[in-house]
Amino acid sequence: MFGQKKTYECFSQDTLWSMNDKIYTQDKGEAWSKVPMLYTVNCKVANYYANCIAQLMKAHPNTKAQILELGCGLGAFSYYLHYFLKKLNVDFHITLSDMSDTSLEYLKLLPQWQDLSVDWLAIDVRKDVDLSSIGEGPLFVICNYFADSMPFIGLKKDASGWHHATVRVDECDKFNQENISDFKIDVNFNTFDIEKMPRIVQELLPLYDDFDGNLNIPTVMIDFFDRIKKQRPLVYGMFNDKGFSKVDENSYDEHFDFNVDGAIHYMVNFEAINHWVDLQEGCHAICSSKGYSHLNFIALGDFPSHQKTIMDSLMVGFHWRDNFDMIMESTDFLNDNTDHFNQLMGFCDYCPGVFFKLSNAFLKFAKENPGEHKKLLVLCHKIIDKLYWHPLFECDVFVIIEILIILKDSDTALELLKTYQPFINSQYLLNLHFGVLYFSLKQFDESKKRLNLALNFNKKCPNAKKYLDLMA
Repeated sequence: MFGQKKTYECFSQDTLWSMNDKIYTQDKGEAWSKVPMLYTVNCKVANYYANCIAQLMKAHPNTKAQILELGCGLGAFSYYLHYFLKKLNVDFHITLSDMSDTSLEYLKLLPQWQDLSVDWLAIDVRKDVDLSSIGEGPLFVICNYFADSMPFIGLKKDASGWHHATVRVDECDKFNQENISDFKIDVNFNTFDIEKMPRIVQELLPLYDDFDGNLNIPTVMIDFFDRIKKQRPLVYGMFNDKGFSKVDENSYDEHFDFNVDGAIHYMVNFEAINHWVDLQEGCHAICSSKGYSHLNFIALGDFPSHQKTIMDSLMVGFHWRDNFDMIMESTDFLNDNTDHFNQLMGFCDYCPGVFFKLSNAFLKFAKENPGEHKKLLVLCHKIIDKLYWHPLFECDVFVIIEILIILKDSDTALELLKTYQPFINSQYLLNLHFGVLYFSLKQFDESKKRLNLALNFNKKCPNAKKYLDLMA
């Protein structure tokens, strides 16, 4: 979608980032419906982070771990991290941040946060940030699938030298989540004067003297950490993202594009981040899965020298994407036994997202194997223990209600439904499930009332008619 006039801007400054802002300032996070939550909001990674924080905090006795999640999105990852840190008895405090005040105001009203002591802070990493509201103690900055959406400086080197990527996207004001595919990013490469580049680029480019090919420098992320390390005596950065630990001429092409969720995703240059950390006399550790999925830890400031060894040891053997993808592929071949479900969910740390992916198989097995209900209910409660409410997960709540009814735990189902009732959008599904629940509890008058309400919203509802016929 281009106009007649071509105007190019530096990629890190282009007005197309305002297009991203439009998507990610929606209060209920509709953009996240396109995000692969199994990877970005994953209990396995949250549990691993919690264990890493616990190990690193051993070097800082009698202090509180201050945890800041950048771009918290739906807030679910911080919720899981909070859950696992409590299990480990870590002294900590979490601050959830996002660029949108409106989004944070919406999230803090959701039921799972009402009994937890957390803080909320609007942060746009592209701008100055004040962290004075965060308490004392080592600061752990969580960048969970965040850095790949941040502006960067795009470069290319060939026989004639370095070239700077400039881009344009016209008619930005017409951009919305429904027409993302209509917008294309046009890229142009120009020679440049390195002395006019940001200081970070000037510091890092000499390290790439022997490099040929395309390169990006994650200037916004590096600049953010450069600014916050001046406010805090000790900063740890914890990245989980796609990118490269080492770049070569084949790492990047010249193609920039929008992802289906509206972000301008690109592979993160962790090598550049870690080069910069070295220049700050910090330390880092990285591990890779599938060749592109990386966990990258950094430490800046006043940290004990042995933390480098600790960070390296924490990375050993945690090829989570390789193992997780293999496990997820095996879900198509589930054996009809409770142990298989438990082994799978145990590996995933009873992640609700994984459970709901398997819910059809779980429902079928529960219906066909009443003798296994006691064991299945134990598994089910481990999922409920981590259940996270958000409108995007509304259908999952009804799935868990249906499972609990089959497992004859209607009391828990009723408690859940009453808890989430003020937040549920679908009045049809809400009243239908209340009706079935009250039927299972033999509260037939209340059941009839709810089922008739469900029919008011959906006159063709066969389940409501079925239960009303049973009570006729």
